[in-house]
Parts: sequence; C-alpha cells; structure tokens
Amino acid sequence: MTIEVNLIYLLLPLALLGWLAWKKLTLALALLFFLAPSYLIKSSIGFVPTTFLELSIYTTAVIALVKYFWGQERELVNPFAVARHFNWIILVWLLSASLAIIASNDLRISLGVFKGWWVDPIILFYLLLSVIKTSADWLKILNAWWASASLLAAYGLIEYGLGLGLQTDGLLNSIYLPANYLAMYLVPAIFVGAALTWQLWPSRLAKINLFILLIDLWALWLTKSYGGFLGLVAGALIFCVTYYINDKPKLKKVLLGWLLLVVSLMLVILPQPKFQKLLSRDPRSSLTTRQEIWQTSWLLVKERPVTGWGLGNFQASYRSHTKYITLTPLEWFVVKAHNLYLNLWIEVGLLGLLVFIYLIVKYLWLLIPDLKSGIFSRRLWASALIAIIIATLAHGLVDTPYFKNDLSVVFFLVIGVGLLLRHYSDWKMDIKMG
Repeated sequence: MTIEVNLIYLLLPLALLGWLAWKKLTLALALLFFLAPSYLIKSSIGFVPTTFLELSIYTTAVIALVKYFWGQERELVNPFAVARHFNWIILVWLLSASLAIIASNDLRISLGVFKGWWVDPIILFYLLLSVIKTSADWLKILNAWWASASLLAAYGLIEYGLGLGLQTDGLLNSIYLPANYLAMYLVPAIFVGAALTWQLWPSRLAKINLFILLIDLWALWLTKSYGGFLGLVAGALIFCVTYYINDKPKLKKVLLGWLLLVVSLMLVILPQPKFQKLLSRDPRSSLTTRQEIWQTSWLLVKERPVTGWGLGNFQASYRSHTKYITLTPLEWFVVKAHNLYLNLWIEVGLLGLLVFIYLIVKYLWLLIPDLKSGIFSRRLWASALIAIIIATLAHGLVDTPYFKNDLSVVFFLVIGVGLLLRHYSDWKMDIKMG
C-alpha cells in the first residue's frame, strides 16, 4: 500500500524532525527507525523519485553534520572507528552495487534501488554509530523499532477482525502487500521484543511486553508465511543454543521444549489448506510457483554468473527468460527471486553475494565473545542478534528479506547495534539506565 503525495505536504513533518534532531539526535534517530515503513509514502523532487523515509534520513544526517561543525554536537563519535573491521566490507558492498548499475539495462531503476537499498541504510548505519554512546540510548533505538513492528501487527489484527484491507486470499498483511512483507518485518522484531521482555522479567513492564509479543506472534501466524515461520523457528533454535551453550543441563531442557514447540506447530500447520496444497503438489501452490521461479533464476545466474543482471532488473530478466523453462508460467509478474541468495547473485553479481556472506560470517564471529560474558544482558543480546541473523538467512531460503527499503534499514540496524555492543565493552546493559 503506497501513498503518493506532493513534496510540499512533507515539508512540515520534515521540519519537525529536523527540529527534534537539533534538540536531541538520539530521539530523532529512534524516530527514524520507528518510521522505517514510511518509505511507502512516496513523492518526488523534480524527476527524482523519493520517499518520506529517505528524506527523513537525509534531514537527520544533515542536522547532525551541521551540529557537529558548528560546535553544537562535539560528542559525536567517529563512526568509522566503531566499524573499523567492517568499513572495507561496506565499501566493497557499495562497489558491488555500483558495478551492478553498470551491468543494468535500466539505469533509472538501478539508481533508484542503489539509493534506497544501499546508500540510505548505510547513511543511517553510520549515523547510528556516531550518535549512540550509552546502553540506554541503544535500548531506546531497539524499543522504537519493536514498537514500529508491533503497531503494524496490531493494525493488521484490527483489519483482520473487521475483514478489511486483507490480501485477496484473506491473509493478514497490515499496510503491506503481500503478507510476506509483513512477516519479513515482524520476525526480527519479535526477537528484539523477546529479549526486552526477558531482560525485564518479572517486572510489570515485562508482562506488558509479553502481551505485545503475543500480538506480534498472532499477527505473524495470520500472515500464513511459512518463510516467516521457518525464520522464527530457526532463530529460536540458535537463540537457545547460543544463550545456554555453557549450561548443558539447561540447554538440553530448553532444546526439548523447542522440539515440543516445533512438533506442536507442525500439528497445527499440517491440516491447514495452504499446507495441504503444498503437500499435494498442487500446480498453483506457492511452492510449485517458487520452484518455477528458482529454475528461471538459476538460468539467469548461469547466463551471467559474474556480473549479474543489474540492480532492480530481476523482473525484466525473469520475464524474458521464463519462456525457456515453461511456455505458460504460473506467475508472470515476479518482482524478486523468492530466494535471497539467488536474488543477490542476479542483481549484484558474484561479488555482491560473496561480500554479503563474508559480512554475515564476520559479524557472527564478532558477537561470539559476548556469549561468554558474565553479564546476563550482554549474553542475552548477543544471542538475540545472532538469532535475528540466522532467522533472516533461513527466511532468505524462500524470500528476499533485504530487498526493500525498510528491510535494508533493519538489516544495517542489526549490524550496527551489534558493532556498538562490541565497541562499548564496558556497557552493563542495564535497561533502567538514564
């Protein structure tokens, strides 16, 4: 669900955001992550398309720079020092996307994708590293993002209850279309909500958080996104293993509980019409459709294994090649490859795929020391961040949980908060600080 508005109507909210950034950068940054879905509000500056999220990022970044050079914000941290082991990876990540623009047959689309899914989230990433200096502010950012996802879940449940605004097949989709997009946004936020709830337990606020978490889970269930379920289950397994890795008796009990949960989930899912459709190999099932898409995607990879087809060019490339797989494709209008790794390979080439894998491996390795920390909260958050990455990778087997404005922002948020956690090794992570 997108909204096209005249740029003039965005000037007042952008001015208010700029004022907030001038007064308190951390609050403006938290608001930015809360507003991640605002990329659905679209406008243009002349012939250049833009979004409210994009303009909000630029506004906050400019205010931060002005404050710094005018002496109003001398406490900004050098973000390149915080990301010292990742700067070159991010540079190559940008380089791979730049080369993908050259390989593209549609320069306008590629530049738009480069701006929205590469440049904007990286600007926000470095802004996060330069502004956040305390664990209290770090937790505010994560709370803001979780609040964003939870409000979307609550709104979706209201729609579902009223029978309004749903996908044509009755799936809960909130402000997104299709419902899978909501699932991709919700799953990582659920792990943040779970960590916040656990950290506060058994306080009254923790019980309120638990209620909100149940809303998120119920909304995720109603999306009927099996990719979302796969990501959640895989992330939960890794969360259990990493958090209890040094406590074998508890680990065995928790793994048993996880196994019972998976079995219970399967018993509920198996009778569902959608799942029965998958098992029966129905030619119109989502799995059959995906298999056809994956076959065409692999054909594209084999044809251009190094350069790929260019940023944002999957749809056009797919439509020109699906005829080599079948004369009557199940889906003509296919925007993404329904596989994160194939989509990366096709759109940013082999270099982009390898850089992405290396970034993930290095990030997971970076968080390992905190799994051995004697501070409960540090262990908890290291496990939660690792779980988010694993959930994203698992979900990426059947969807593309990066190739969207809000999802790319979330990805670099997770990378950024992990780097901050390691950089400030003296943080006690007291949620009541400040």
